[in-house]
Amino acid sequence: MALDPSRAGSSEERTVSYQPEERYWTDYLRIALPVIGLLVLIGLLWYWASALIGDGESQPPP
Repeated sequence: MALDPSRAGSSEERTVSYQPEERYWTDYLRIALPVIGLLVLIGLLWYWASALIGDGESQPPP
């Protein structure tokens, strides 16, 4: 396994600086919209499947 010559003599360490947690309403919206969309799709799939299968309530009693 060959070493990368540009990193061989490097003793520098990367410093990572974190910014304080500031969240705007658009950050929450970016998370909430796909979740809401997924719930709507599941609801539509449920409605479509129940209409396709038929729940038996549309037939009059004998």
